[in-house]
Amino acid sequence: MARKSAASLAVVTPGTRRPEPPAGLQPAEAEKWREIVSTKPGDWFTKDTHPLLMAYVRAVMASEVIAQQIAVFDPEWMADRDGLARFDRLMAMQERQGKLMAMLATKMRLSQQSKYGARGAETAARNAAGGTRPWERVANGE
Repeated sequence: MARKSAASLAVVTPGTRRPEPPAGLQPAEAEKWREIVSTKPGDWFTKDTHPLLMAYVRAVMASEVIAQQIAVFDPEWMADRDGLARFDRLMAMQERQGKLMAMLATKMRLSQQSKYGARGAETAARNAAGGTRPWERVANGE
């Protein structure tokens, strides 16, 4: 089976629509849903994946709230036991949300890990801006 080009995947076939956010999402969550859905072909998120996508959206939004709390946290507060405990809880929450987002993104094939095998990831990283320069490749025998 031939691989589809990125251009062909970006085209929405007639009758294929991107799913609208479920009614239970808050406005900011609905916007995040649309943002995520717009990055994939129209038929990527089938009805059976909507609960996963909803969980992912909520995890992203919760992560943003936690990040805002960490951003305004004054390091001087850590001199106090309560401040240190609060910082520790925020960091633990951030770690949990990160793991949850990574797991859900991988399950829905949204992450780079799900797009590349080990060799493909190495090639993509090497070809990225700031990667190995042509003259460095020659010197390294590549």
